[in-house]
Amino acid sequence: MPSIWQIKAVWNGFTGSPGYSTFRFTSDGTAASLNSMGAAAHAWAVQLAPYMLTSWNITFPTEVLELDVTTGTLLSANAMTTAQAAVAGTTAPTAYAGGSGAVITYHTPLIYRGRRVIGRTFCVPLVGIYENDGTLTSTAITGLTAAGNALRTATPAVFVIWAKQFDKSTKPPTQIGGASGLVSSVTVKDAASQLRSRRN
Repeated sequence: MPSIWQIKAVWNGFTGSPGYSTFRFTSDGTAASLNSMGAAAHAWAVQLAPYMLTSWNITFPTEVLELDVTTGTLLSANAMTTAQAAVAGTTAPTAYAGGSGAVITYHTPLIYRGRRVIGRTFCVPLVGIYENDGTLTSTAITGLTAAGNALRTATPAVFVIWAKQFDKSTKPPTQIGGASGLVSSVTVKDAASQLRSRRN
């Protein structure tokens, strides 16, 4: 069966940390492909650095998990051969709202179980991204869109969104279906986003 290759970026340094952002790709499993996942995640984080305090950083574990797209079964655990350096924030310490930031939305052409498949990354917390009316600045929207596009243009690994189907009659629910959709475009809504927990 087709595989999904999964990595995580880890947010550190703020109250409630660590937080996790999960990214998924298709891959041929070569070192070059696995390393490109880490490079794409690093490029994503670089775009967020202006909206993070200097005491915060995002790190990139080298572990890459291979999972069955249909069942979610773990098939293998691998490691990037090129580790990515942590990305630290560049904004001087200032007051911030711990549960507030922005969301990046990833669009795919995939229709699964009658619905268009999209994905999201909640980027929380962030600082210096708001206008006086509570919407996002145009600069922040541009930067966050660039972050999403850093993932979308990854090569040779290909950034995808994983749609899953679960049998909810079991405890815990069992994955019984799944499909992956290539990310074709990225948008950032001009609005603040809140996240109750960074643990996912």
